[in-house]
Amino acid sequence: MLLAANNPIKSGLTMFLAANNPIKNGLTMLFTANNPIKSGLTMFFTANNPIKSGLTMFFTANNPIKSELTIRTETDPSMELNT
Repeated sequence: MLLAANNPIKSGLTMFLAANNPIKNGLTMLFTANNPIKSGLTMFFTANNPIKSGLTMFFTANNPIKSELTIRTETDPSMELNT
């Protein structure tokens, strides 16, 4: 009977590992997208992150440094590679 499903001690241990257990749910929530900590880390790597967006913009055509290099290459044939 100690190992039977109707035993309150075993049932309590089983319930502890069940999805309805608030402790386990709390740990599960920690790893979900709705968790503000994980969401913050995820947002850090998204395009909406100002740091990453700044680095991306640095390599786009709107970047003044890259645009200047493009303009110079287009207007000064001596800067182009000889192919």
